Amino acid sequence: MVKAAASGKLNAPADELWALVGPFGNLGKFDTSIAKCTLEDGGVQRRLDIVDSGHIIERLLNYDNEGRIYHWKIVDIIDVPMPIINYRATISVADDEPGKSCVFTMGATFDPGPGATGKEVEELMAADFGAVLGNLQKMFGG
Repeated sequence: MVKAAASGKLNAPADELWALVGPFGNLGKFDTSIAKCTLEDGGVQRRLDIVDSGHIIERLLNYDNEGRIYHWKIVDIIDVPMPIINYRATISVADDEPGKSCVFTMGATFDPGPGATGKEVEELMAADFGAVLGNLQKMFGG
């Protein structure tokens, strides 16, 4: 099992950031690699149209609005160069200075797909999560 994550401080109250990153269907609003995010199956599954690529189908596993955390897994990867299997991920937002700043964390565990090494997929996912964090820091400061 391989792990990758990105975590960093943002200059926004936790509730304000959670209003953006918390809804399961909002990933495309802060992840620039997502061209479109569509909720399916009553809102517990999302279809991600990837910029210049294919699609990823993800399923919500559990959601804690009060704790500002949710977990999901990838159900299917269609025409996206992402050699991973058994992918499970988390987004969370925690108070840093209540009412002023917070800490955003996005991470996952997964196994390398056929033909890939753990190091390759770890670097790929760490770069993706880092890009998401970087975009949020541009949006909110941090």
